[in-house]
Amino acid sequence: MTEVATIVDIVRLKEQGLSKRAVARRLGICRTTVNKYWSESTDPYKPRYARRPHLIDPYRDYITSRLDKYPELPAYRLYKEIKKGVSEIRAHRAALRTVSAPTKTPRIQAL
Repeated sequence: MTEVATIVDIVRLKEQGLSKRAVARRLGICRTTVNKYWSESTDPYKPRYARRPHLIDPYRDYITSRLDKYPELPAYRLYKEIKKGVSEIRAHRAALRTVSAPTKTPRIQAL
């Protein structure tokens, strides 16, 4: 992993007008490393990736409200409550699908 000081040096030399190749030569690092940090923001601690969604994201508000009300509530209890809610949602969705299921068209056989 590249040190923070090296990343800061890459950005500083870029601002001084040096090319990527010249920066790599001056710092004694590979050009691909310079390319990686060339368009970086000046904050080397900022992650270069977006936060991925978690499985609990749809339930985050519910979990927060339950823990605000009952801070001693164990995680397995919350899991059971959420799992029950998910099963109810699945049952409702299944009921909706059976009501609005497309009708099958009859097949015609060729002679």
